[in-house]
Parts: sequence; C-alpha cells; structure tokens
Amino acid sequence: MIRKWWYSAVPVSSAATWWRCWRRRVFPPPVPTRHEARVRHLTMLPGVDVVEADIHDGATLRTLLAGRTAAINLVGVLHGGRGQPYGAEFRRAHVDLPRRIVDACFAAGVPRYLHMSALGANAQGPSMYARSKADGELAARSRPEVAATIFRPSVVFGPGTIS
Repeated sequence: MIRKWWYSAVPVSSAATWWRCWRRRVFPPPVPTRHEARVRHLTMLPGVDVVEADIHDGATLRTLLAGRTAAINLVGVLHGGRGQPYGAEFRRAHVDLPRRIVDACFAAGVPRYLHMSALGANAQGPSMYARSKADGELAARSRPEVAATIFRPSVVFGPGTIS
C-alpha cells in the first residue's frame, strides 16, 4: 500500500475557493481560518473541522501541525501598501508566513512543505507581488530539514474569488 502523505496534511489558506476545490479531494481536518463565521458553510461538510486560528502565530502553527506529515501554504495577497522592495502586507503574507510555517514544520517534525508561489516570481520583478513571491520562495527553503516543493501557478480564480 502506498502511503499518501497528503491525508494528514494541514492546509494554510485564506482563500475559500481553494477549500471548495481541494477539500473534497485531498484534505482531512483541521481547516484553519481567521473568521469562522465566514466559512460556516464548510462546517456542514462531513469530516470538516473548522478551527479559528491565527496562522501568523508560530505557537498556533506548531499546534496545527502536530502529528501531521505536511503543510500546504496557499496564502496570497494581490494588493497591498507600497514599499521597497514591497509593502508590509506582501511581506507578512508572502515572506514572513512561509518562514513561520517552515519553522513550525521543523519544530513539529513535519517533513514536507508545499508552497504556492506565482508565475513570474522574481526578486528583480516589476511588481511588489512578484518580488515578494520570490522572497517567499527563499523563505520556503530556509530549513533544509523540511522538504519544500514550490509550485508557480498563474492567477487562480474560481467561485467565491474576491479581487
């Protein structure tokens, strides 16, 4: 029997679109969210455990990851304040959060991290988005003990996408 590591993965995402698309295929609970009331519809699905959690808190991430085999980061922001090389919102979501997740994986003994970056991620890129996503990829690889897989999709839209 092939062991499917994703059966005990913890997805970290602010996008309800990803939950609707991926949950039925891959993820068991828990489903961390900032605002449980906004994803109340997910609690009706069999086996879904919605957990209100601050994913930017290292201790919370370690708790969510305890006993898991992977973390999957789908968090992304398209707009934020200005800054060089990018604004604070981009740094928090695209650089600081991946580093916290990887550190939490290391601390919790989680061997695998999947990181959604972006097509065109480039430290010298023309946009704050592209530059922050490139730095996020470096953060995703900041712990060699945690195997990081980085994927670079184009822009993702679906039902419920807020732009």
